[in-house]
Amino acid sequence: MNDDTPQIDGAVPEVVPAELVFDIPPPDVPGFLRRQRTAAAHLAVFRGQRDSRGRPVLPTPQDYDDLVTFLLGFVAEPQNRDEARELLLDMDRDQYNKLLTAVLAENDSFLR
Repeated sequence: MNDDTPQIDGAVPEVVPAELVFDIPPPDVPGFLRRQRTAAAHLAVFRGQRDSRGRPVLPTPQDYDDLVTFLLGFVAEPQNRDEARELLLDMDRDQYNKLLTAVLAENDSFLR
């Protein structure tokens, strides 16, 4: 790996654009349950929710905006929030899944 590889919580996984650095707090940092609840809610929206008739419910543009805003709270670099938001919007589905999984785990078991 090279120095351009993004970092999450001090580790160096290849899961996000190289310009993004994430700081995911460990479970003993206050707000653990709040972070877990919010991450789980975002995952539920994107993992095949169904309406009362069993039809798939697709995420809305607001759902995507809310997810990016939530993840923005974990971006350490770049410090410019508009730039960080744009980079988050450029991530692919696998990158989002890995990042949300890391937030839910709040440990380094998902990081290299």
